[in-house]
Order: sequence, then structure tokens, then C-alpha cells
Amino acid sequence: MTAIKFDNVSKKYKLYSKGGLYLRDRVTHSLQRLNPFKGRSLATEPSSVVSPLERDFWALKDVSFEIKKGESVGFIGRNGAGKSTILKLLASVTKPSSGNVEVNGHVAALIEVGAGFHPELTGRENVFLNGSILGMRKAEIEKSFDSIVSFSELEKFIDTPVKHYSSGMYVRLGFAIAVHTNPDIFLIDEVLAVGDEAFQKKCLDTLAAHKATGKTIVLVSHDLAKVQEVCDRCIYIGQGKLQQDGVPANVIRQYRFDVAGVQSDLPKLQTELGQHAEILDVIFRRQDGRECSEFQTGDSLVIEVRYWAHRRIESPVFIVDIDGRKSAHVTAMSTRTDGIVIDSIEGRSSIFCRVPQLTLNEGIYSVNVELDNSEDGEIYDRHFGRYKFIVGTGAEHRWGLVRFRAEWAWNHAFTETLSAPESHIRSTNGSITKPCALSR
Repeated sequence: MTAIKFDNVSKKYKLYSKGGLYLRDRVTHSLQRLNPFKGRSLATEPSSVVSPLERDFWALKDVSFEIKKGESVGFIGRNGAGKSTILKLLASVTKPSSGNVEVNGHVAALIEVGAGFHPELTGRENVFLNGSILGMRKAEIEKSFDSIVSFSELEKFIDTPVKHYSSGMYVRLGFAIAVHTNPDIFLIDEVLAVGDEAFQKKCLDTLAAHKATGKTIVLVSHDLAKVQEVCDRCIYIGQGKLQQDGVPANVIRQYRFDVAGVQSDLPKLQTELGQHAEILDVIFRRQDGRECSEFQTGDSLVIEVRYWAHRRIESPVFIVDIDGRKSAHVTAMSTRTDGIVIDSIEGRSSIFCRVPQLTLNEGIYSVNVELDNSEDGEIYDRHFGRYKFIVGTGAEHRWGLVRFRAEWAWNHAFTETLSAPESHIRSTNGSITKPCALSR
């Protein structure tokens, strides 16, 4: 299903020279176009004699793209490229000069720090004001109010006028309200850049959770690492036109080449710059091959690592790390430690890592992947924290990151357990287990 569609969209603005917006200057400019000495119009003179007070500026020119429901797409480009104009068109802040913009679903827009807030009102009052602007009913706001304040971490300042808030506090409150509107589409500009690192991570984890439930995310940022972490697709906008659309790593690399003034064939450049192979994407699948980002404790997980070797790579090693909450390291798997020997790789392909049974408890987990060489340890490419999946227990809440398969006994002393009847020893899955012998 299509969430967003741009069909040959163009947006034109007027650029005014000094004084171009004032009536007195326009009258003076009109009089200057007449030569009082020769009695003829200066229009016959070179155009440089009297410069125009306004000219057309095309922020976007014939831009077309489509975003499917559940996709997370990042827009990158230089200042003035047209990225924020795209967000404003999606948020209906402005209308296109030509073309058609189609948005299917409820939108929550965070496109400017403090947008939708009244500086003289308190944080509490602005929660109700901004929530109403975003389409929430009063009863919904009242029901979510405590959760909004808790998420923003502004309990001490909620009854303070927001004109005394810092930019970071504005973002905290604005983002907290937006995620509680339960939108279908998130539109996010550079506002997250002003938050502290801990809150940024909190926001990114929240967005990952929403993405896992099928929400669509559109992010505009100059933080290219953040775009790679959050987005599974990237669109590069330059001079009001779509320059490239595809896998974030590839699009970002091309953007960096353009910024550096490098124009050439991408694979050739990557070889010249020393990058002989790269990781393109990581896909999570169920045992039956279906792509998925949400699993249950005990499920089988298949991790597909897509790669591109620009030349023949001898003895490659693939490494997959899994991190949990607050970047707590859970485990690492690699072809080297698991005894998998790969003679060589070349071209585009995939390698699959299957975890027969997830012992992870409920939570959001990030996956780090690395491609290196087993002989000299050369690292070809690595992606940190860019790919995430969710685990639900499917039962009551579990604490911690990992669920062990434990065995329980209710005898008075552990030593007595060795000779205890089998009926007294049960594993966590409810099955009866036999006593084990201890070596001395």
C-alpha cells in the first residue's frame, strides 16, 4: 500500500531583492524605469540598468517518488536542496506549484523546533494545544497526559511557560506529544539534532518500535550516520531534483562523492578508495523465509546479510553482533568462530545466519554486521546499530535480556536433589527432567 506519492511535483517561491516587499520601493523602482531626461522607457536599455525586485526560485522541479506503508526513508542533501520543502508539502504547510502530492494516513510532523507551541502558555497548556493541532481529542490528551510528560522528562517544568524552555526541552515535549498521537506517518526534520544523546537514542528506539508496527517514517537530516541507523531507504535531493534513490549506504556514499567534487563510476571509485566490498543491507526472516521484524521468544530467526564484493575477496569473514537495551552486548556470531570457511566472494549476493531458537526476552535489539578478511584482519565494511528487530515473549513479561532453560527443585538441600524423585525436578517449560550427576 502506498503511504506517500510525489508525481512530478514542483514548488516555486519568489525571491525579492532589497526592498522588494515594500510599496514605496516598488513605486520608486517603477519611476526609475522611466528616463525623465530622454522621455523614454529604460526597458530598451540593458537589463542590468535596473535590476528586477523579484525573481522566481524553484525549490523543487519535477520530483517524483513513492513511499510504501511501513518504509523508513531518509532525505539527504545540501542546505537549500529542497528537503524541508518536501516535508512541508507532505505536512500540508504549503501547496505545490505543479504536480500532485498524495498522503494516505494520519501525519505527525516535527519540522521545526517549537512549531505549534504558544510561548506564553505553560508546557501543560501546550500539550493540550499541540495535541489538538495534531488531531487528538481532549479526552485522548487527558488519558495520555502523564505518559507524555514522563516521556519528555519535563515533570519539573511542565507548569512553566515554554518561552523559558531550551530548544532541547521544546523537542522533548514536541516529540513526546507526536508519538502519542499514534500517527500513520512520522515527518521528522533536523529537530532531533538539538536533543541530548540519551534522548536521541530514546527517540530512535521509539521510532524503531513504531516502524516494527507498520508506521511510515520520513526523516530529513544532515547526520548521515543517523539516516543509516534509522532508514532502510535513502533519497538524495540536489538543486531541487531527485539525484539518487536506493540503499542508504550507496546513496550516502554518492552524496559524499558529489560534495567532494568527485564524479565517476561508483564501483571504480570504491576500488580506488580502498573499499573492495560493502554490506548493502540486512534482512530479518522467519524460518519459512518471510521477511519480518517482530519475533517471539523461542522463534527461529534468519539473518540475511546482503553484500557487494567489487572484486574477488579471498577468505572473507562475516560477523553478526546483537545488542540489547542501552547498548548492552548480548552475543556475537561469526563464520570464523562457527567453523565456516568461505574460499572467496565476488559480486552481489547474500549470506544467511540462522538462530534455531531465540532465547532473547522482550525488547528491541540492534544488530551490528561486519565483513573482514580472515588472513590479515582487513575490515571491508561494518554497520553499527542500523538494523533492529523486536522480540515479544508471547507470555507474561520477562526480565533481563536472555531467557535460560533452567531446572528447578524444591528439596531442602541441593545435595538431596541428586537422589530426588524425578517428579520433584521440572524445567521452566514444565517438562520433567532427570537428575544430573556432578563430577568431583
